[in-house]
Amino acid sequence: MKVKGSISSFLKMGVLSWDHFLLILFVGGQQLCDSGCTAADGCLELHPPRVVVRHGDPVSVNCTVSTDHSGMGWNAPVDEVPKTRGVQFLTWRVESLRIWELRPLCYANRPGKPLCIERLSVTVYKPPDSVSVSSVNSDSMVEGSQYQLKCEIQNIAPVHSLTAKWYKGDTLVHEDRDCVTEDGKCDSEKEPMSVASTLLITPSRADDGAEYSCGAELDLGPEGPQPPLAVKSTPLRVTVHYKPTINPIDTLLYVRRGHSAVLNCSAKGNPPPDIVWIFNGQRLPTQDGIYTISERDDEGNYTCSASNYVGIHEKRVRVIFTAAADGCLELHPPRVVVRHGDPVSVNCTVSTDHSAMGWAAPVDDVPITPGVQFLTWRVESLRIWDLRPLCYANRPGKAQCKERLSVTVYKPPDSVSFSSMNSADSMVEGSQYHLKCEIQNIAPVHSLTVKWYKGETLVHEDRDYVIEDRKSDREKAPVSVASTILITANRTTNRTDDKIQYICEAELDLGPEGPQPPLAVKSTPLRVAVHYKPTITPIVTELHVIRGKSDVLNCSAKGNPPPDIVWIFNGRRLPTQDGIYTISETDDEGKYTCRANNYVGIHEKTLRVIFTDPKQTWILPVVVTLAVVAVLLFICCIYFWKRNRPRARLLAEAETEDYSGISFHNL
Repeated sequence: MKVKGSISSFLKMGVLSWDHFLLILFVGGQQLCDSGCTAADGCLELHPPRVVVRHGDPVSVNCTVSTDHSGMGWNAPVDEVPKTRGVQFLTWRVESLRIWELRPLCYANRPGKPLCIERLSVTVYKPPDSVSVSSVNSDSMVEGSQYQLKCEIQNIAPVHSLTAKWYKGDTLVHEDRDCVTEDGKCDSEKEPMSVASTLLITPSRADDGAEYSCGAELDLGPEGPQPPLAVKSTPLRVTVHYKPTINPIDTLLYVRRGHSAVLNCSAKGNPPPDIVWIFNGQRLPTQDGIYTISERDDEGNYTCSASNYVGIHEKRVRVIFTAAADGCLELHPPRVVVRHGDPVSVNCTVSTDHSAMGWAAPVDDVPITPGVQFLTWRVESLRIWDLRPLCYANRPGKAQCKERLSVTVYKPPDSVSFSSMNSADSMVEGSQYHLKCEIQNIAPVHSLTVKWYKGETLVHEDRDYVIEDRKSDREKAPVSVASTILITANRTTNRTDDKIQYICEAELDLGPEGPQPPLAVKSTPLRVAVHYKPTITPIVTELHVIRGKSDVLNCSAKGNPPPDIVWIFNGRRLPTQDGIYTISETDDEGKYTCRANNYVGIHEKTLRVIFTDPKQTWILPVVVTLAVVAVLLFICCIYFWKRNRPRARLLAEAETEDYSGISFHNL
């Protein structure tokens, strides 16, 4: 527009000198060159070269020129700085930056040389408005079923730098960089977006009351906030419903005729179970799991039944009535727990007149002995599983005194081992697998609890294991059992560790008379490799490459097995090594896609490559051509104007003379 204006003014003057022609050529060429000529010889330097700024905050960057120049300035969509002469640096300053995508440009004009250009990398970020966690399926969960937790992150930018982190309590359990963006936007958008991340869990009773939370973390590099900006949700407290498990109880109860005894049953479950005692199919009046046996009751099998809507668990106790006694005998101790093969010794003391006393037992019984106040039953190596030693004392003219000893013989398992029932070596993230724990030859099985650990964390307790060889849980001799657990494979707390260690433990809780703490035997850890699809680490979404120079496309990803990483352009695989492809002058502008894949899945991210020419040689010929055309047009106009000027003057004079010689009166 300025060139055109200059030519118009010269036309009005009617004169075009060579000085004016050269001025037109210089101004027009300079203006066109300002828009296209660039140099990449480091004549400009930005301080800092990259800025990360929170939306609405101020930003200030200095541009310093290191060469002679005729003027420098900042080209920006907001608060641009006009071309200024006689300065060596110029500051681009914005008091409140509210534009999401911008590429400020510092430039300097150099007489007779290409324009200096340096583009500033600006990342504008915004913390999320809110981060919240909810259960997709239900507020309450049932043990062993799968559920999805959803993390919603509202209005965060830039989303390509976002990592959603899942926590169980204070423990990081999963990191997600594959968040789903809403409204069909892509993760290359620089404006705020709302995203969602999901976590698949298979809760156990150990998870009841656990708190899950989600954190939104923006890692904006060394120029961004340190440590990376993180916003955490309010925890979601998980309620897990599971079927009842009855606590260990004695399977045999002796009741003296004329006396009462208590059947006591307790169980754990959620919702709290209904507990009732049943005899011959009839519900007995039970309160808080207790039923009192009296002389009106009969011998037989009494069943404790604990139930809620999730399931039922039952255990049986055999009640045996014995003859009435007046407590004339006392055992020390009254109950013994002894390891199979170990010695045992119990004293029986009589507190009344008697003619003789003894011990009746299937091993090492003590014959009736007169004239003693106590008698010891002693076994050097107890190897009988089911025995009920009886101390007795004969009293002349009275009923015989009897006191039966409660004996529990236990044996640690020969081995505790477990394996994956689906795959021995690896699992795929998100899929379900059964793990099986096998416990060989343990007694008594009714006191056994199978405990499952993930690392050091208890994740499940099992008292409903399968007893092999069709034996029942009332067996006192050793039996072999199997316990199974359903898991959903997930990588662990960080993406560099894809190994999960599971341990199975057999615990015998034999009461206060047994070993303290309860005897426990753990399996050798099973280390499970979890295979998961790749996740590409954040990359820039735009790369400016100067023509004649090379630059690097660098892409890395985490996955198991380690992913194959390749760059793709227009559907063609580029020669990529270790995720790196070098852009050269033979390449084209456009979208370059990094693809990371293994047999589990594929992840892709795209960046746009834009080439900037250091010297656009077409500018000068265009400027010269336009100037020559303008000059020729101008010369033609001047030529015709001068040629036609005398003729026009003569015609005017002739017309004046003709009109002056005419008399209007003659008309």
